Amino acid sequence: MENTFAESQDPCVATVTCAGALQSTLEVINPTTIGTQTWWTAVALTRNYLNQYPVQVPRDTPFRGELVAALRERSLCAVEEDESPFAFAVRSKGNHYEISDKSSNETVDVPAMAHVRATADQVCDVIQHLAKFTMVKDFANDTPRNSFQKSFNISLVGPSGGTFYSGSSMQVDHRDLVTLIAENTGDRELYIYIFDLGPEWQVENIFQANHDVVPQPQKDQTSRGTARKTWKLRMEVPTEMTDKGQLHCNDAIVVFVTAQLASFDLLELPKLNKPATRIATDGTRRGGDRLLSEEWACFYFSIITHVR
Repeated sequence: MENTFAESQDPCVATVTCAGALQSTLEVINPTTIGTQTWWTAVALTRNYLNQYPVQVPRDTPFRGELVAALRERSLCAVEEDESPFAFAVRSKGNHYEISDKSSNETVDVPAMAHVRATADQVCDVIQHLAKFTMVKDFANDTPRNSFQKSFNISLVGPSGGTFYSGSSMQVDHRDLVTLIAENTGDRELYIYIFDLGPEWQVENIFQANHDVVPQPQKDQTSRGTARKTWKLRMEVPTEMTDKGQLHCNDAIVVFVTAQLASFDLLELPKLNKPATRIATDGTRRGGDRLLSEEWACFYFSIITHVR
C-alpha cells in the first residue's frame, strides 16, 4: 500500500483477510509502520483471479523455463499441450512468438529480443495484458440482490432506435451514435461506471477515472417514479486499423452499477504495447456500509462497427 498524500511514508505490505465484491479488509503485516494515517492506496502484488486464464506453453518451446517463471511472477499459470482448458497459447515462430487468444481467435506477434529474459518478460507482459482484458470482459455478478437488481434498468439504443439489453450484440456504421440509458426506480441514488473495451485491447473509463450518479426518483415525478440519465457514445473504427485495410472492429461497453462509491481504476488498460497514462481520480473516498458494498451489477453490450 502507498499513501497518496504522505510522500515520506514508505510503502507497506498487507494481506487480504476478507475479500468482498467491492470492499475488502486488509491486514498490514507490520502495522507499527503506518499508525492511523488515512488515504492509503492498495496496489495488488498478486492476482489469483488471473489463474482462471491458463497459458498453454508447449514442451518444445525455446526457453520454456524462463517463460513459465515469468508467467508465475505475473500470477499466471502455464500448462502443456495435453492439459486443458487453456485461455491463451504461446507458439515459437522463428524469430518471434505468436500468442493466440482462444476466446476471440485473434493472435498477437511478439518479436524475440536479444536477451532471453527480456524476451520472456515482453511475451508475458503481453499475455498478462490480454488476461486482464479478458477478465474485465468476463466480469459478472452471479448473485446480485433481487431488490437491487429490480431497482434500475440499463439499456443501449442503436442509431435506428432499436433497444438492446445486456448480452446483446449490435451492428453499427462508422461514426454512428448509440445511447446508453440508465433508469433508477429505487429509493436511493445509483453510481454508474462505464468502460469501453476497445479493439486494441484497451479498457477505458469514458468518464476519465470517474463516475456518474443517477439520483433517486422524486416523489413528484410523473414518469412512474423514474430518474433517468443518458450518455451518447460515438462508435468508430480506429484509423490505425483502416490504414491496414481492416474495415470493422469490435467494442464492448461494460457498465457497473453500485449502491455506493467504488473504485474501478485498476481495471483500466492502455492500448496493447502502449504505455499507461495515469489519470487523476476525483479524490473522493470510497468505502462505507459493507452490506451496500455487495450490491452491484455488471452489464455487457457487444458492438461491431463497420466502415461501409
